[in-house]
Amino acid sequence: MLLVSPMVVESSNTRVRCSRLTSDPGNSGEVRFSMNTSFREKSVSGSKMTLAYTIVIETYPLVERAELGGDVTVELPAIGNAPQVLTQSLLTELAIQLYRKNYDTLYLIFESLGLRPPSPWMIRDVHFVR
Repeated sequence: MLLVSPMVVESSNTRVRCSRLTSDPGNSGEVRFSMNTSFREKSVSGSKMTLAYTIVIETYPLVERAELGGDVTVELPAIGNAPQVLTQSLLTELAIQLYRKNYDTLYLIFESLGLRPPSPWMIRDVHFVR
């Protein structure tokens, strides 16, 4: 995806939760991962917008779940003119950037809990869901 102007993203994590949802570790066989991301606007100042975010990664069948949350500041020149500039495609790009920036944290937590971590290349088919 080509952005008209570069988007600068700074994030901080305030919440990480990972869990196995089954008591039988052998029950996790072949799984697929699903990622959902939600955003909530906190503030806008000039060309910067701060959003609260939550990333939820689940397996199918549902045997593992991870939730990562925090704040992200997006700097995009167009924000100063129209805060609604964060379109579906920009929010999708933001979700992908957040996943990539936080993958090492998620990987280490999954591994330390004996869970199967998702692939860093998990994001192949991305679409916006209301």
